[in-house]
Amino acid sequence: MRTSFTCALCVLGLWVSVPYELAAQEVGSLHHVTGCRNGELEVVTPALWASPERLRVIGRLAGDGPAEEGLECQGAVVRILGTATGRDDARVFEIRSIMNSRRGWILEEHIGREFPKDRCPEMFTEPVHVRRCEA
Repeated sequence: MRTSFTCALCVLGLWVSVPYELAAQEVGSLHHVTGCRNGELEVVTPALWASPERLRVIGRLAGDGPAEEGLECQGAVVRILGTATGRDDARVFEIRSIMNSRRGWILEEHIGREFPKDRCPEMFTEPVHVRRCEA
């Protein structure tokens, strides 16, 4: 009984300690890429890596958006395809860009706010981008 209680406390402690933002980063969800840390822009174009080990950069994604549209520190929209642990035990996300369909890996720190699917038609003008976003 005492062991069960101890295990229950440990599980509860882990559940409470996981930030909401991390819990929301599920496979299939849409998110902005961010180059900000603590509200300050640090990386204008975060790197898109070829693999979770982050040995080769294959592209870059916008890490900031127009402040007048409420998108400060919220850049490109991407779909999360998976997660892994990369070099130095860093959590990385496999993503696909909505705009150019480019696929690669980015660090967890560059996953920004969740992007709601109902905003796809107002964010994207090209029908192909709207379809990718809504899929």
